[in-house]
Amino acid sequence: MAYAGLRPNEVRALRWRDVRLRRDGEVVGGFVSVREGRSHGETHTPKTGQREVPVAPELGRLLAGVEGAGGAGREEFVALNERGRAWGQYGIVQAFERVRRKVGVGGWSVYCLEQYASRSLSLDFTDT
Repeated sequence: MAYAGLRPNEVRALRWRDVRLRRDGEVVGGFVSVREGRSHGETHTPKTGQREVPVAPELGRLLAGVEGAGGAGREEFVALNERGRAWGQYGIVQAFERVRRKVGVGGWSVYCLEQYASRSLSLDFTDT
């Protein structure tokens, strides 16, 4: 979420068909197409509409490392939980809360990641 500025419902709905990594010998970033959100098991149009979102090089490298892993096809979900299933309604929020408490950071919610990305990505991609 922090590297692409996505909301939890957009992460839950993201499929490999929506990921385009730029490769020129090395992954340097790319784009994801935000086509839908997924809340309470149903898909819907994202809050801010469909859009193309640049991803930071760090996320591009992470995604490249798992793209197609386990035979995942283009229609499979990108973000899976520890059991290899698509995240449920509150799973991403709960995982963020566990990590936040473990590292001792207070006053943050999972939605802070989206805001972080919208500020940092606008700076990172101005020259590309």
